[in-house]
Amino acid sequence: CFSGPIGGLLGAKYLEEKLGIGNWVCSDMGGTSFDVGLLMGGEPVMLREVVINRRIYNIPTLLMDTTGAGTGMFVTIEPITNRITIGPGSAGADPGPVCYEMGNEIPTVMDCCLIMGILNEDNYLGGKVKLNKEKALKAIKEQCSDVLGVDPYYFAEGVYKLINSTMKEHIRAVLYARGFSPADYNILSYGGAGPMHVAGYTEGLPFKGVATVPYAAAFSSFGSAAVDISHRYQKS
Repeated sequence: CFSGPIGGLLGAKYLEEKLGIGNWVCSDMGGTSFDVGLLMGGEPVMLREVVINRRIYNIPTLLMDTTGAGTGMFVTIEPITNRITIGPGSAGADPGPVCYEMGNEIPTVMDCCLIMGILNEDNYLGGKVKLNKEKALKAIKEQCSDVLGVDPYYFAEGVYKLINSTMKEHIRAVLYARGFSPADYNILSYGGAGPMHVAGYTEGLPFKGVATVPYAAAFSSFGSAAVDISHRYQKS
């Protein structure tokens, strides 16, 4: 399940070799999750054992911490408390957000980004996919903002800030729990939604620098293609 984010770590290692920047926080935001890994001194942090379903396996892997935060996550209003809820359910890529017009009628984080103007409905995926902004606005208005009695654009901005805050706290926890500081790291943002949110989830964190790549959505694939074949020998 971590093949994508770990591919991004390997891609960051390749960039480190070219740029000479050793310490990176690698952040991958997609449709369902937000994954964070560390590159220290040019090397990803290795875990000798992993825990899967409460069982320990002697399978070395790279350290990745994940939280539920993605642009495909459903945005709903909790009926009793009238609180905004993001997730845990997600529309994923199929059927996708309301604006995809592929069958999902529940608004998502991406629909909020679309009506805010962060996404261009006429130039999504280079113009290959036309997004229905009006349908996204209608779903957000009827199911969310009208329930709370607020403007739909104000509501969408609140959702955008809320999910950015969730990701920012996740980054903070990953670093500070291990005794590290953002001031010693640069942060690399990739994944299909990473660059769209990176300004929000890095705001207020004193990173040395913030970077992304033009091919952010395919960066994990790039990392998998750029990595050298390695052999690991281990004796208990």
